Amino acid sequence: MNEIDWRGYLPGVDGLRAISVIAVVLFHAGSSKFGGGFVGVDIFFVVSGFLITRLIVDEVERTGAFRFSEFYARRARRLFPALFVVLILTFVAAVCFFAPDDFERFGEELFSALVSLSNIHFWRASGYFDVASQYKPLLHTWSLAVEEQFYLVWPFAVVALFRAGGKVAVLIGLALAGAISLAANAWMLSPVHTEALNHLNGSLGAAFSDGATAIFYLTPFRIFEFAIGASLLWLPVPKSNGAREAMMGVGLLLVGISVHQYLPSMAFPSSNALVPCLGASLIILGCDARFSGAVVRNQIAVLIGRISYSVYLVHWPLMALYRYWRVNPLSFGERYALVAASFVLGHVLYSVVETPIRQRRVFASLTQPGVGFVCAMLTIGMLVSASSVQADNGWQWRLSADARNFDNANLSGIAGRIGCTIYCESGDSSGPKVLLVGDSHSDQYSRALKRVAGDRYHFYQVYSPSCFFGKTMTSWPNASLGPGCVDANAKLHDLLASTQFDAIIVSERWPGYRDILVQNGQHLTINDLDVLYPKMLTDIQDLYAGFKGKVIIVGHAPNTNTLCYARPQFFSTPCPSIPLFEHTAFARDYEQFAKTTSLNVSFVNPVEDICPDGQCKIVDSRGRLLYSDAIHLSIYGASMVVPQIVADLPGRDDGGIATDSLKASEAENPSTLH
Repeated sequence: MNEIDWRGYLPGVDGLRAISVIAVVLFHAGSSKFGGGFVGVDIFFVVSGFLITRLIVDEVERTGAFRFSEFYARRARRLFPALFVVLILTFVAAVCFFAPDDFERFGEELFSALVSLSNIHFWRASGYFDVASQYKPLLHTWSLAVEEQFYLVWPFAVVALFRAGGKVAVLIGLALAGAISLAANAWMLSPVHTEALNHLNGSLGAAFSDGATAIFYLTPFRIFEFAIGASLLWLPVPKSNGAREAMMGVGLLLVGISVHQYLPSMAFPSSNALVPCLGASLIILGCDARFSGAVVRNQIAVLIGRISYSVYLVHWPLMALYRYWRVNPLSFGERYALVAASFVLGHVLYSVVETPIRQRRVFASLTQPGVGFVCAMLTIGMLVSASSVQADNGWQWRLSADARNFDNANLSGIAGRIGCTIYCESGDSSGPKVLLVGDSHSDQYSRALKRVAGDRYHFYQVYSPSCFFGKTMTSWPNASLGPGCVDANAKLHDLLASTQFDAIIVSERWPGYRDILVQNGQHLTINDLDVLYPKMLTDIQDLYAGFKGKVIIVGHAPNTNTLCYARPQFFSTPCPSIPLFEHTAFARDYEQFAKTTSLNVSFVNPVEDICPDGQCKIVDSRGRLLYSDAIHLSIYGASMVVPQIVADLPGRDDGGIATDSLKASEAENPSTLH
């Protein structure tokens, strides 16, 4: 047995970096085979712990001292040039393409990245795997912030321990720090953590209420991964090649299992990270194995490992910016073209920026203070720009007048909603009773209904956002369930028992309920729309069984690409057509439902009005916005659909006067709908 004493270059470690960056890039590209590719970041942390601790211990052993200023100057030359280039280029792209709200948010991301606090910013802002993350081009800098925070503390701790008690003290310190970090992970995910939060003040308790997000982003919960890598310096390893072949094989197996079997929904890091971290450690220990070691020592793996930092920097902004420009989901070819482009651009960044500056082939005359001064000036310049973006509401001067009018801050005036909470009434109290039921896709018609027919009908509205109203099913609580969904369902049942309605209008965002809850507690996930829609319609039939009046089923409004209209137009940007397969499936399933149901049903399809000839519109003939956001109709969009709904209501004898009066009123005074 012998201790590791590899002081020179280890090509196998670069090969391990290659495995890590390939896993991360393919995961971010959406590869189904790399669902756990995010563990590549954890492997990077293991490698950093090993290499940085080796560097510190080696220098202290050789010289009896550690030059902190030189260490940080080397880190600056290694990390900052490529990072600054990526930040600047991403900023320029964001100027060209981002809508004001998104650009203002980007300014916050840029600021936090520059001060090495991205992990804290994204911890406080949102979850890592949510859909909006796809449009945050600096999201990946959270891991760089963890690394930089590690660099600020680790060298001082290792040097202090080494001076106090040599290698033994360092090893004991590593073991304690790793154990405390791992235990903290477990505590944050335990019921005890929840109970303890009750004793904290409101803001602090709220900040740490999501233990899974906190352990993902915050450095203290990652220390055990760095400690695992650092401890390899003291781990006895068999000299025989057979043992190292076994280590390499087991290490590759552990990493492969985590990359291919793990899912983003897992709590991470916690104990789940031990599998890829231990796998990475075994690969480092066995990377000189004669046969299996070739997996990480071959020239291609080593090359990819050398450019891995630049590839990591480039890949996520490239993907996020392209998705933002493209708007629609990426095709298979687009995803893998972005993967290839990430490696090509990463190689260019490595060759043109990272390596020449690190090896002093350029700016060789810069002293350590000079390196610090240049970094400080670049940081200050970008901090000023980031602050300007935030202070000026996303630099709205970049937009045309029409685009500025589309700013979300101005859309509340054209929203089609009354703003009902759980239950409200409107219209003529002596008229026929009409019940409007559903989520926000029902509420979007409330103002237009009141405008068109409020003088002849008494509208009762039961509403809660993201809430499905059925006999045995309602929204799954872990989804974006509105807080009033349970109360709204209870109110609906009370109304049905106490009030005789003449008609019921049911409007939901039908495909949005792929996750539903059967009231016996069974959670169903139904991705097949031709299974989901009939199940929902049947549950609605059961809810209104015995009702003799008209039941009007309203399809969901088509999504739109509001982003195409709310961003700068410095360059031609695509505004793809809206896919209507969800709507086609619902219309088809409704037809089958209508043939068998005992209810007196009719169907209103918003697609017929918003998308004539299959081409969906975002503005009407007078240039007014039909949408208040990407999925909800404005008062103008709702006004195009409501005449269909009113035409199916009973007791209507005006011969179409309601629709005509609405159009006449708009022609005389368009502001009346605001």
